[in-house]
Amino acid sequence: MENEDKIELEIKRIVSSQMIDLFKPNLKVQYFDILEYYASHGLRMIYNFAVKEELIAKYPSDWWQSFKERWLPKWLQRRFPVRYTEVIAQHKFPHWQKELGKEYVQIIYKDTAPQATSIL
Repeated sequence: MENEDKIELEIKRIVSSQMIDLFKPNLKVQYFDILEYYASHGLRMIYNFAVKEELIAKYPSDWWQSFKERWLPKWLQRRFPVRYTEVIAQHKFPHWQKELGKEYVQIIYKDTAPQATSIL
């Protein structure tokens, strides 16, 4: 049996028939797209189970952002939004803390850049 046939059988086992009917016109190429979608979705579910994020602090990124936050009027802040730095604690495997004997935490600094909105 060819690899494509094995992949096709596995996808038919996992994916509903209605979903496959949507991709019928070019099924050979679309199987890989369906498989990629389900693989990435599964990895995201595993990541969400294994890592819990907790926001510790949020503050303006630099002195200029702090100035904008304090002194600019709200309508101008909507046009030129304030960039923030977030301090996030990532708890690795929080459900297994008793089995592992200790907690694994990683501290991450993340800059956020919101999109500007139109004045009108």
